[in-house]
Amino acid sequence: MKRIGITATIPVEAVFAASLTPVDLNNVFITNFSPSRFIDAAHSEGFPRNVCSWVKAMYSVARQSKIDAIIAVANGDCSNNQTIAELFKDMGIKVHEFSFPTDPHAESARRRLIEEIDNLCAFLGIDREKLYAAFEDIKRIRRKLKELDELTAKGYVTGEENHSWLVSSSDFKGDLELFEHDLDAFLISAKKRPPKSSVVRLAFVGVPPLITNLYEYINRIGAEVVYNEVQRQFAQFTMLDEKGDIYDQYLNYTYPYSVAGRIKDIKENLQTRNAAGVIHYVQSFCHRQMHDLLFRKHIELPLLSLEADAPGKLDERSKIRLESFVEMLRGKTESQ
Repeated sequence: MKRIGITATIPVEAVFAASLTPVDLNNVFITNFSPSRFIDAAHSEGFPRNVCSWVKAMYSVARQSKIDAIIAVANGDCSNNQTIAELFKDMGIKVHEFSFPTDPHAESARRRLIEEIDNLCAFLGIDREKLYAAFEDIKRIRRKLKELDELTAKGYVTGEENHSWLVSSSDFKGDLELFEHDLDAFLISAKKRPPKSSVVRLAFVGVPPLITNLYEYINRIGAEVVYNEVQRQFAQFTMLDEKGDIYDQYLNYTYPYSVAGRIKDIKENLQTRNAAGVIHYVQSFCHRQMHDLLFRKHIELPLLSLEADAPGKLDERSKIRLESFVEMLRGKTESQ
């Protein structure tokens, strides 16, 4: 079975419909026992230091892994993706570039997305009938991920567990049957736990973090993440609508589009999940860092920005900032 690398969330239904194995290059990087080795390898080949670590790692993962082709998101993710697609091609890897519409609300958006997904299907050698069948099949798993997210908000699932499951749903670890089996077992176990209470409820916004012990440390200081913004969008269950189709699902996916849609989704979840404060993770050298200005302007809750460049544990300064932030939120909560 051929392995298809992906650089970001794509209509993964098409890959499974073609009986191929999707491999999220980002997940290979961050789940490796030594993720920094991918960054070091990119540096040894001449990659600039001031390029996002995710980009450098994807390049190295592609070089070191058995990948038969790559689907690169050219519009709707990283501003460096078109360049890295050129590097993949230079390696001799077959590359298909997928683009999300610029504005999901434009009259032409649905037509453009249909064209993009049709082109993706042609690249993978499938027709719409197979695509639609895979969409319906995977929808069942997305419903279960939605249940997991709801259990997170209720205190049965930790923020770290939520993060891990939702991030891995970008490619379902390459095996839908095994992923669903393990998810079913996890949900049964999680629902038997007593729900957490008396913790400071936090929201996490921004791209998934490279800080390896962030969620663990948040727990240690008496807080819990009850909402993972981008991870939740990656999982695609937020768009589930029994009357909607695969095109509606990816038009309602907020991450590739304007930050205004993300802010709207964030504010709604902050309210429904009764979050006390927000952690905004910013990746060094990422163009999305500038969104911090808009988050601070439009999100009314206290917000703490954390930045990291490469995989590693929290530094002492970040620990102190987190402790002070949580203590401030705890004081506000207790005084209400």
